[in-house]
Amino acid sequence: LNGRVVVVTGASRGIGEAIAVRLAGAGAHVALLAQTTKNDPALPGTIQDAAAACHEAGERVTDITSAEQVQNAIRAVVDRFGGIDVLINNASTHWPTKVIDTDLRRFDKMTNVNVKGSFIVTNSCLPFLNESPNPRVLFVAPAPIADAAWLKPHTVYSASKIAMGFLSSALAKECGDAEKPAAYKGVSSNTLWPRYAVATAAIQARPAHWSPYDRVRKLTNLSRTPAAVADAAFRILSAPGSEFSNRHFIDDDVL
Repeated sequence: LNGRVVVVTGASRGIGEAIAVRLAGAGAHVALLAQTTKNDPALPGTIQDAAAACHEAGERVTDITSAEQVQNAIRAVVDRFGGIDVLINNASTHWPTKVIDTDLRRFDKMTNVNVKGSFIVTNSCLPFLNESPNPRVLFVAPAPIADAAWLKPHTVYSASKIAMGFLSSALAKECGDAEKPAAYKGVSSNTLWPRYAVATAAIQARPAHWSPYDRVRKLTNLSRTPAAVADAAFRILSAPGSEFSNRHFIDDDVL
C-alpha cells in the first residue's frame, strides 16, 4: 500500500477514520471524504482531526449523496495525488427502528447515504481505478444474505447495508466477465463486516433509554474496536487484487 492513493468515505470518525489512519501508517496517500467539521461532545471526531492523524492525507468536505460534490471531490483527489488505487465505501447512517416506527425522512436518509452514496462514489472513482495497476474496492457491509439476526429491529438499515453487499457483488461480477467493458478493467470488489457490534462513538452516543441500542451496547462489550476492523481491512487490501474478488469477509476470519 506504500504510495498508493486510497479514498475513504465516512472518514471523520469510527471505522472510517481507523481505516484511514491504518492505511496512512502503511504509507498510503489517503483522501478523506466526510461531512463533519465541528466537534460534538457526544459524538467526537471531525474530518480535520482525522486528516491530522494521517500522513500525507487530503480531506474534502463532501455529501456523498450529491453527485456534483462527489465528482468535484474525486477530481480534487486526482489533481493532488495523480490517481486512485483503492476505494473504501464506509459511509453509512444508522437508525435501528422497525418498519412501523420508521418515518420516510429516516428511510430516505439511510437509503440515500448507504446505497445511493456508495453507488455515486463508486461510479465516480471507476474511471480512475481503471488506470491503477491493482485497483480495489472495499465495502464496509455484510454479505448480501438476509440472516435472521438482521431482520429486526433495524429493518431499513439492514436492507440498505445488504444492498451495499449486493452492489459489491454486482461490481465484482461485471469486472470478472470475459466481455467486461474497459471501465472495469481488473477492479476487484469485496466486503468487510465485523462479527460483533463495533464500539464506536456513534453507538455510545445513542440515548440510554432507547431499547434497540440496549442490545447493541451489550454486544459492544465483546466487540471489535474500530482499529481491529481497520487491521482486517489492511490485510485484505495488502493482498494482490487478482487473488480474490466478490468475497465477503468477516473481520475475525481475516485477523
